[in-house]
Amino acid sequence: MAKTALDLNTKPELLQLLHSSHVEHNAHRHWILQNIRDGMKEENDVNVALKCVLFKILLDFHTCALSDTKTKKLILEVVAFTTRISKASLLLTRGYGMLPWLHEIVNHLDICEAEIRIIITVVLKCIELC
Repeated sequence: MAKTALDLNTKPELLQLLHSSHVEHNAHRHWILQNIRDGMKEENDVNVALKCVLFKILLDFHTCALSDTKTKKLILEVVAFTTRISKASLLLTRGYGMLPWLHEIVNHLDICEAEIRIIITVVLKCIELC
């Protein structure tokens, strides 16, 4: 409401919600990640994500010390939903090094069973398109 118009060619308030200093910062972070996950349905959504460097931010944030378990799971879900789009899956695999990134996550982080299923889904989709 503070702005005259909402720019729909980007993810509104992405950085403010992801890096919130509010007491409820986890709720803000989880809310924006859930919205990104649920909104990733077609190539236009991927193009908007690319404009705001979303994937670089999320892949880096996953390994950040500020990222809690639920945040890490939500980031993996965003990646999984994104890889359902063929163009995005190729882009993440070839341009963002998705398979080595997933390998590092599996080797260095404590992962619950649900996260392992998400990672396996992403890996299979990436391999299928390569």
